[in-house]
This record gives sequence, C-alpha cells and structure tokens, in this order.
Amino acid sequence: NKKGKEIAMKLSMDMIADALGEWVLMKKLCGMGKRIYSYAKFCIGEGAQTQKEHVLVCTKEQFWNLIDNSLERLDLICIGIPKEREEKDIHSLKLMDIIFVKEMDPWELINRMGEIFARYQNLDQEFQKMIYHGAPEQQIIDYATEIVRAPLCLMDMNHNAIATSSNIEHREDALWDVLKNGYGYKYMDIIRKSEPKLRVLADKKMSAEGLSNISGQYIKVSILYRKNRAIGALGMHKVGERTNKFEKYTLDLYEYIYEMLTEYFRNYQGNDFGKKTGVGKFVQDVIERRTTDEREIDACLEKLKLKSSNADGYPVQYRKNMGRSLVQ
Repeated sequence: NKKGKEIAMKLSMDMIADALGEWVLMKKLCGMGKRIYSYAKFCIGEGAQTQKEHVLVCTKEQFWNLIDNSLERLDLICIGIPKEREEKDIHSLKLMDIIFVKEMDPWELINRMGEIFARYQNLDQEFQKMIYHGAPEQQIIDYATEIVRAPLCLMDMNHNAIATSSNIEHREDALWDVLKNGYGYKYMDIIRKSEPKLRVLADKKMSAEGLSNISGQYIKVSILYRKNRAIGALGMHKVGERTNKFEKYTLDLYEYIYEMLTEYFRNYQGNDFGKKTGVGKFVQDVIERRTTDEREIDACLEKLKLKSSNADGYPVQYRKNMGRSLVQ
C-alpha cells in the first residue's frame, strides 16, 4: 500500500514528563505548545541552539543563562531546581514547557531519555507495519491500547462496535459494557439517547470530549473518514479519575493513534466497513443464527421499531419453525 503523509511518533513535553515519572520534581507545562521531539540533547555553554527535533537538557546552574540568552521560546528539562530571582521567577516564564528533575549526573538523564525515545519509536515502527500491511481492526485497536493505556473502541457510523480493547480491564462503565457487547441494533434505545450523535459530529467535522450522558464518565470521540466520507468513529474512555478530563499526554497519544487510523482507512481494501445498517446487521445475525432466541429477536424488533403495525409500517415476521428466515 502507498503511504500518505509521513506520520511518526514524536514526544510532547507532557508525554516526556509522564515517562520520566517519579524523577520529576516539578513541571511547568503551558499546554499550548505543539512542539514534539525525536531526541534529547544536552546543552553545552550558555547559548541555546534552535530547537527543531530535540528537547534541551540543562543543569540548574545553566538554567537562567539559557533563559536570558535565548531569543525564542525554550522547552527545557532541567536537572535540579534553580534559585529563584526577584526580577523573574519560574512561573512568570510564558509559553515555555519546563520539567525539573531530581539531581543526577547529566548523562544518567540523557541515557534515560534515549530509552524513552527508543521505546516510543519501537512502538511506532510496529504500529506502522500493522497499519500499512492492513492488519485486522481488532489487532490495531489492541496495539493502540498498549500505546495510550486507555480503553478504545472502533465503531462504524451505524454504531456497530467493530473492535474494542480486549487487553485492558475497564469495569463499572455502562457505555463500555454495551460497546463490549457489540452495541448496534441491540441497544437502539441507548443509541437514541446517547450524546454526541455521530452524524452531527461528522457534519460539523469535529471531535467531542466530555462526560458521557450514558455513563457519566469522560470520553472522547472522533469521526474517521475515507475519501471525505464519514465511515466510523474512534472512541476513548477515561481510566483513573473517570469524571476528570483526560491528561494532555493521553490526548497527545490519542491524536497520534487517530492519525494512524486515518492512514489505515486511506489504504483500506474492504468494501463493507460501515455499510451495515441496524436493520441489515439484525437480518444478517438472524440468518447466520448469531441471534436465535425468540424473546431477544422480539426485543430487537421493538428497539428497531420494526414490529408489525408500528408507525413506520415495516411488518417483520420471524419464522419460528425455520429459525433461519426473516421475511420483510
């Protein structure tokens, strides 16, 4: 398959701070920058090099000299916390992302940074292989879950759950429970109540992030397109404090995964993704005997508003004696 625009995982300062974990003493992350980096570089001397691909590492003794002598915004990882100054303190530095880590030999930090960048680059290389070789959707979603460390769902525009994370525990989430069960026509009552509506997001070409009106927990939903046609959506559910917003590093990883899925569907070879309506999927499940219980079939007909004499006038009868035929 041909590649579209070049996508490679680079690390934001929020991702770096998360990866450094307990080494971080303090951080000042403005949350406004889109700068992303491929490697770390130790700063020698008092002048800061122009940052393109690398994030700068400095000591606390170098810190203020770098700030004073820089003609542009800096992102820095500083070893130790520098002394405060009356004329300018750390918190007054606007539009800079700065991470302060515990005292250590600079090369210990550089080695750790190398390991962090290498880990994400390895994840990226393996993900690229899956994307461009057309791996199954379930494999894609499970690998993406390892990257972002949060439950993910891929669904089509008819709310059929195509793949959900199988490698992460996520309980006590009413919306996730129905997604794991396939969502779609069996849960039309929930779909009708659920916000945001996928079609509305698709029409406005926007994503949605906020508390689900079904589960009361934080989710993010983004529409996926193929040849400018909305074909499905990527959803992410919050872990940890589930009523709080997503951490910025999680959203950075989510955006990377979304871009990779966009590339996946740009090369998608199948013709059936997102084309099964609720009725069509129901009919297929009955014919292929994935749905055989008469009471369940009756309930589905009710949810799909296909019971005879309903307002839409679609009489549907399930032939009990054959158990395989659905006549409309």
